[in-house]
Amino acid sequence: MFTKLLTPNSHSRNVPSVELSSAIAFHWARGAALLNRRLSDGIKSSERDALWACASLLGALGFSSICAKTPEEAWPLKRSSPSDLDWLKMCEGKKALWKIADPTRADSVFYPMVPYFKQFDPFVSSGQELEKLPAELTHLCGLDGTPMQDSNPYIASLSFLAHTSNIECNTHNLGMFLSFFGCMHPDFRRLVDQKDSRALLLLAYWYAKVCRCQQWWLWRRANLECQAICRYLRRYHSDDDNILNATRYPEMMSVSQVLLDA
Repeated sequence: MFTKLLTPNSHSRNVPSVELSSAIAFHWARGAALLNRRLSDGIKSSERDALWACASLLGALGFSSICAKTPEEAWPLKRSSPSDLDWLKMCEGKKALWKIADPTRADSVFYPMVPYFKQFDPFVSSGQELEKLPAELTHLCGLDGTPMQDSNPYIASLSFLAHTSNIECNTHNLGMFLSFFGCMHPDFRRLVDQKDSRALLLLAYWYAKVCRCQQWWLWRRANLECQAICRYLRRYHSDDDNILNATRYPEMMSVSQVLLDA
C-alpha cells in the first residue's frame, strides 16, 4: 500500500519540483522496509506476484527520486553520500528477487508479459558489432584489436551499447535498454561507485540512449546525471584526449534533450 500511495505522487511531481515531500519519503521508506521484512520472513507461493510488483515499483521510484535541479547538483559532481547509487543497488536486488518470484511462470499474472521480459535476455556482441562504437571508447576499455576477455569488467556493457547503437529507445523496447543492468559484470558497479572514468563513460552512453524516452521515472536522472558525468570527466580528466572525445556523444544527446524540453 505504501508503495502504491507513493507512485502517483512521484509521477505528478516529476516536474517542476524535484524535492521529495516528507510524506512521500515516508511511504517510500516504509514500503521498502516492509518488502525487506517480508523477504526475511520467507514468502508464500501466492505472494510472489505481489512482491515482484512491489519491487518493480520501488525500483522505478528509486530511479525517479533525484533531488538535483542542475547537473552541478547531480552525481558524480555533488558531494558524496552513502545514498549515492541506491537506485543501482535496487537493480541488483531485483535480479535476486526475479529468481524467487519468477514472473515468467505459467500461473503468474505477469505471464502474458513474457515476450516483453525476453527483451531482458543477455547477449554478446561480435567484434564486428563493437566496431560501431567510437574508437576512443573501445580503446579506453582495452578492446583496441585485442580478443574479448570475460574478465574485462567493461565488455558486457560495451556489448550492450554496440548491440543497441542503431536502436532508438522508446516505450516499446525500453525493456531491452533496462537489460543494461542485468548484463553488468560483477565488478562494474564497484567501478561506477569509485567513479572510474571508463565505467562512467559507459553509463553516460546508456543515459544518452534512454534520456530520449520521456518516461516520468527515467528522464530526469538520465538527463541530469549524463550531463554531470560529462562535466566530471572534462573537469578531472582534461589531459586525456580519448576521454574528452568520447564524451561528445552523450554530452550532445543530453543537452539536446534539455533544449527540446525547454
